[in-house]
Amino acid sequence: MATSTIDALIDKELEGLRSGGTSPKKKTPAKSKKKAEPLFSEPTTTTEAAPKGTKKYSELFGAVPPSGTDWDVPVYSRDDWGDNAEFIPEVNEDYIFAHNTLEPLILAYTNNLKALTVGPTGCGKTSIVEQVAAHINQPYLRINGRADMDSDTILGRPWVSDGSMDFMLGEMPKAAQAGFIIAFDEPWKTPSGIQMALQRFYEREGTFQLDDMPGELSDKIIHSDPRCRMFLSDNVVGTGDGAAQYGATLIQDGSTLNRMDMVIKMGYLSAKDEVSLIKKAMPTLTDALASRMVKTFNLIRTNVDQGELSAAVSPRNLLAWAELALQLGDEKMAFTWSVLGRYSLPEEIGTVKEHYRTVFGDSL
Repeated sequence: MATSTIDALIDKELEGLRSGGTSPKKKTPAKSKKKAEPLFSEPTTTTEAAPKGTKKYSELFGAVPPSGTDWDVPVYSRDDWGDNAEFIPEVNEDYIFAHNTLEPLILAYTNNLKALTVGPTGCGKTSIVEQVAAHINQPYLRINGRADMDSDTILGRPWVSDGSMDFMLGEMPKAAQAGFIIAFDEPWKTPSGIQMALQRFYEREGTFQLDDMPGELSDKIIHSDPRCRMFLSDNVVGTGDGAAQYGATLIQDGSTLNRMDMVIKMGYLSAKDEVSLIKKAMPTLTDALASRMVKTFNLIRTNVDQGELSAAVSPRNLLAWAELALQLGDEKMAFTWSVLGRYSLPEEIGTVKEHYRTVFGDSL
């Protein structure tokens, strides 16, 4: 059979499937057809008030989520936490949520899933978790991973008190018992062997087994408060750094990575939102200058993603450039000090200078 004839038959078959029909060769009598069961229930469209203790996503975070489903999000009162209310972060009114990251983060929160957020330096991987805690009034603990960490630093250690053996509980299990949101920043800078001590906590039950704690086995098991949530954030997924941008990254054990229920990729804000960000921080900055600064940074970021430039530039670097530009009255000099100096190779310096010239029409 000619190829064109086969293609025509395939096209006809596909057209029937797209329109909800069946293959013309295998028609089923009408009386035997059954309506397919839906995979998911229809989203709730009721306009009734949300149950006590929740608020709609849009009410809390200022926009309907990208999926279009306005989720119910648990919220608390500061009075629910007693003395731990002091660990509830302040709401940053100038903060701009990236909703394509926030929505899966909220789904992880409401379903008590362990979520790993992955993205470039300075894109807001931990600050978004902190602002979630602030908006729902839940205490927050941030732990920073580092290569010299040991399990005692995280879990706690034996301690002699008044001549008897005691145990000083670490900050993570204490926060888990108290129902905190825990943000583990840069966990893959921590040796993989130390992460093994956290594997039971990374599981759904969220328990710690403290083998060095005195007493019976039942005394060594620390259970989390049901309100506790755990989020991790790093520049890479834990299998190494193929781009060689994050030298402190340590390859993690596959069993640890397998315990991550969700992996959420996060990038920088859109150009429009990033302009709004620096304008809120420095209202006297003109719209034109703010827009040009963001365009320059996005050109640099493209080269970083392509492996042509070694140093990433984040919103904190953008804010530093804008602040210096206002103080000096010279965005060119401010750029030289805050951005250009990050690059040492002649070809990199040339590329960054060219990006500045393209946007600003002026040579450095």
